[in-house]
Amino acid sequence: MSEPEWAHAVRDDAKARDLVKTGLFPDRQWRGKFSDILQLGFYGSDFQFAVMQHMLHTPSGGTTSYAALSKAALKPGAARAVGSVCARNPICLVVPCHRVLTSQGGLGGYAYGTALKSQLLRWEQQAGQMAAA
Repeated sequence: MSEPEWAHAVRDDAKARDLVKTGLFPDRQWRGKFSDILQLGFYGSDFQFAVMQHMLHTPSGGTTSYAALSKAALKPGAARAVGSVCARNPICLVVPCHRVLTSQGGLGGYAYGTALKSQLLRWEQQAGQMAAA
């Protein structure tokens, strides 16, 4: 029996773990306590991996666009492909695809509904404002 195509695209290396640690736990005091528990393996093409990496760099309370992610992943004009990566994201709260908007600032889509996407964005913005106060 031959291996599936995706078996050769598995990403589970120190770079990915470090990216998740700093993306999920930007505050050093928490990083050492919880981040070593979490290890992710990204499956997919180089483009999909790049999009996931760049989503991890979008700060809580911030947003980016499908077009900006396609440029960051070195595929300008592939905004729809970024949307497909977001739609297939199995760990949507860990890799924050809810922070990706259309170029015009619209919500676009979200696998769990745009109402939840809007609520998550609002919650992150409010949490950021409270932390800054």
